[in-house]
Amino acid sequence: MRGTFIRVYLECMRPECACHTDKKRRHGPYYRISYGQGRRVHHIYVPLAWKEKAREWTENYRRVWKGIEKVSALNIRLMKGKR
Repeated sequence: MRGTFIRVYLECMRPECACHTDKKRRHGPYYRISYGQGRRVHHIYVPLAWKEKAREWTENYRRVWKGIEKVSALNIRLMKGKR
């Protein structure tokens, strides 16, 4: 899955909650996958039960993309006559 797996801590809607005055008291962690599409950034909430799978999917995508970049660089070198 294309995107970045992120952990976030959030402020709640209750104005009297301590999370508004102390960052250490924010609620979470919650997990999201952030990805860009066009000129916009989107976030997908990841349920706790899916946390490890979502992390694995984003890591798999990163590894595949890294491999594609290596193959592309090799092809460029071959086309330029360099080995």
